[in-house]
Amino acid sequence: VISFLENFFNGTPQITQKPEIKEMQEWLANYPASQKIYNNAIDKYKQRIYQRNVLDDMRLSLETFLKEILKSLENQLSEVGKFQKERGLSPEFISMFNRLLDYYAKYQNNYVKHNDAVKYSEIDFVINLTTLFMKSFM
Repeated sequence: VISFLENFFNGTPQITQKPEIKEMQEWLANYPASQKIYNNAIDKYKQRIYQRNVLDDMRLSLETFLKEILKSLENQLSEVGKFQKERGLSPEFISMFNRLLDYYAKYQNNYVKHNDAVKYSEIDFVINLTTLFMKSFM
């Protein structure tokens, strides 16, 4: 744990070594448009191109993925909830997931999409959160 924290705060990219990232890259083969964008984000991260482009690509990958799954970007939150309900997920999980997705969208708008105010210390978390959102559909 200490070496991970030291590497994290020293700026050594660790996230690309995580099995969840590799698994997501492989699983997204079924969703090629999203996979391409996701892989581009990971490649930029590996190359230490930390500008807002990494997180913007993560957002776009998630949006593209949801569009591929739900066939529509209109009313995404309600569509995600409906999709989850059809799969028997608990109302509490659906509510928590949608609230996190809403916060994710607000964060992206405030710090990535409309501003170039990405905080270096938040990049790994946002990549992990994007991956978790997608993984919940696996």
